[in-house]
Amino acid sequence: MTNLSLHIGDDFNVVSMAPPSGYVPPGGAAFYPPSSLFSPELRYGVGSNPLGIEFSGQVGSTARDDSDEPIRPLDTKTTSGATISASSVTMNLSKISHPAELPPITMKNWLIVVEEMGREYAND
Repeated sequence: MTNLSLHIGDDFNVVSMAPPSGYVPPGGAAFYPPSSLFSPELRYGVGSNPLGIEFSGQVGSTARDDSDEPIRPLDTKTTSGATISASSVTMNLSKISHPAELPPITMKNWLIVVEEMGREYAND
């Protein structure tokens, strides 16, 4: 979680592991542990353009629809702000169908944490 730009400079979450007991990944595919990234801006590569981006999972946003600054969670840009070619991007968006696919920090948990912190520091 960060309120700053997040730059992914190299491979992220590419090491498979044994799935949790009782869970069989769809199609017998390798199991990669779920993860969550919360950042207002996500950029790929460091110093050069990445060879490609392969994304699998879910994407969400907490931004309001009427925001003055639109949030584009599927925006694929380099650190310099250049758009990455569509031919270099693969996205497989899917729903969560088993608890083993839930990341450690889900959108709902994150919102609850923010709410609790707000109450804790509120001036009465």
